[in-house]
Amino acid sequence: MKRIGLLILIVLFLGTIRGFSQRCLSGQWGVELSGGWGDGYPLLKKKDLDYSLGLSFFRYAQNQNKWMIGIEYVEKTFCYKCNTIPLNQFLLSPGYSYNVLSNRIKNIFLNLTGGLLLGYESINWGQKNFCDGAILKNRNCFVGGGTLAIELETYLSNRFLVSLRAREKILFNSIKTFHFQYTVSFKFVIN
Repeated sequence: MKRIGLLILIVLFLGTIRGFSQRCLSGQWGVELSGGWGDGYPLLKKKDLDYSLGLSFFRYAQNQNKWMIGIEYVEKTFCYKCNTIPLNQFLLSPGYSYNVLSNRIKNIFLNLTGGLLLGYESINWGQKNFCDGAILKNRNCFVGGGTLAIELETYLSNRFLVSLRAREKILFNSIKTFHFQYTVSFKFVIN
């Protein structure tokens, strides 16, 4: 009788243990919300704040690698006498993330990411005249280029990840060709 009671307790105990889902399986996909700043340390200088906001979708391939596509909004301000001049970029960014290093239980990853950038750049929202009579010669234009990033991401739960990313963007036909960004991302694996 004691053995049957012990066996029932073991079965009930094993039935209540919550199993961990498998992570980074080929075909799983999710959504990422990111925000960041760039071009130096504007938060420490408290001027010329450059920030970015992004939304992207990702899908895991084999070996914890993933394909991504997303949209991004970047704003940088420049000061000119009595005005602050905003530089706004609206970017589409497809890319691929290659897993360089991960631990055995798959909760910390170091990824190398590359991608393309296509978008539109607006300077001062198209206004060319300033309060002192100066005229802006640069025009709104389409921009294109690429990006290379290194990313450290970790699982907070089975479906929720957080990541830190440092990346260099190269944008041709832009006012500034090279942009360095720091980004914090929150990811949710949907399927």
